[in-house]
Amino acid sequence: MLSLEGAITTSTVGGYVQTRLQQIATQVQAELKAEDTALQNEAKTLEGQRASLDQKTFEQRATALQTKATAFQRKAQLRERELGATQQKALGRVGQELDPIIRQVYQQRQCSMLLNRDSIVIANPAMDITQPVVTALNAKIQQFSFDRERLDQAAAPAQAPAAAATPRK
Repeated sequence: MLSLEGAITTSTVGGYVQTRLQQIATQVQAELKAEDTALQNEAKTLEGQRASLDQKTFEQRATALQTKATAFQRKAQLRERELGATQQKALGRVGQELDPIIRQVYQQRQCSMLLNRDSIVIANPAMDITQPVVTALNAKIQQFSFDRERLDQAAAPAQAPAAAATPRK
């Protein structure tokens, strides 16, 4: 049996990935917080000017502020999707590193089947290959560099070739 989640979280590279993902999330939160604060300040300023502005000017500024707020919400949602994509890609890399190790330990132990330890109620601890897998993974890789996935930049190049491929008349 093997705890795949346990192998990832207790391995050196798994700990590195978690730390790096937290760093990236903190960067995203700081970026969004600054914009959110600016929007809130602008809203407070506009509300404070409400009595001194004519209705048309107030409505124009309120509409402009709402447009900025909507754009900010889209950006926050995009950053959330980017964080998810970053996590998925990083854990996918760890999974690629783990796969041959799991197969090797499985074959060395002459296992006939491999079960998820987290779904087993009771089992013989001697049948658990999680620790040897973690030891081998730690020997193979400690960390790798990765940054936040940029979905807005990934979408732009994908759209450009399609437009270029359109025949002109």
